[in-house]
Amino acid sequence: MDQTRVLILEDELLLLLDLSLMIEDAGWQSVPAGNVGTAITILAEHAPDVAILNLLMPDGGTSEAAAIRCSELGVPFLLYTGAADLSGEWIRRLSPVILSKPSSHEVIISAVRKLLSR
Repeated sequence: MDQTRVLILEDELLLLLDLSLMIEDAGWQSVPAGNVGTAITILAEHAPDVAILNLLMPDGGTSEAAAIRCSELGVPFLLYTGAADLSGEWIRRLSPVILSKPSSHEVIISAVRKLLSR
């Protein structure tokens, strides 16, 4: 049986490491990506079972391209964000699960489990 793969898109290294360890402690395989380009490559090469996407990326960018690609591939995802403005058209259209930063490990794991059970 293959291990459940969880893509984590997060540009802050310490948070990426924390989320990766949390995912591995839950018994899943962490697939970390520090930028949108890496996440898109991972999605193209071997789509994960679920994804955790940081909304805001460096230089005013967002994870929109990765979220749209997840949607196209049928990969359930959640946005993990500290952003107050969630009014983007693509967010309304894709209507993802949204978790506010910071969230406890228990809340994140529970949200991932729900996405996996869909």
